[in-house]
This record gives sequence, C-alpha cells and structure tokens, in this order.
Amino acid sequence: MITAALALLFAASDAPAPTPPAAVPAKPKKICRDIGRTGTRMSKRKCLTADEWAVEERGDTGKLDVQNHQFKQNVQDQLGGGGR
Repeated sequence: MITAALALLFAASDAPAPTPPAAVPAKPKKICRDIGRTGTRMSKRKCLTADEWAVEERGDTGKLDVQNHQFKQNVQDQLGGGGR
C-alpha cells in the first residue's frame, strides 16, 4: 500500500513544470535631484530616469511626453493588455 502511494507521488513529480507568467520588463532606475525653489528654504525633489534627465536638461519636454507614452504602451503590449 505504501509503495503504491510512493509510486504515485514520484510519477506525479515527473510532470512538466507549469510555464511561468510573462516577465514584466524592468523599470529604468530613477535618479532623484533636489530642485531649488525661489522664495523658500525648502527644496523640491524630482525623480527621473537618466534619459528623462537628458531631455529635461535640453529643455525639450515635448519629447519627454512622447517617450513616456511609448514606454507605457510597450509595457501594455508586453503584458498583453493593449487596451487602446
């Protein structure tokens, strides 16, 4: 009786492992900087990725909006959401 139970247990362990869910893409690392504000001693922190900081320093915020939209769309497409 015990040998039959053990045989079933080992037979069940030979089954293929279930496939893991789709991997979520890694988020880019955020870099936080203190932004000085006029008229107060309190500073404000702003956290962006390295690419976003490069765009910010050039003063081209229109491209930043496009990049954010493209990143969000890519994540949705990879997760299968797509919901447009």
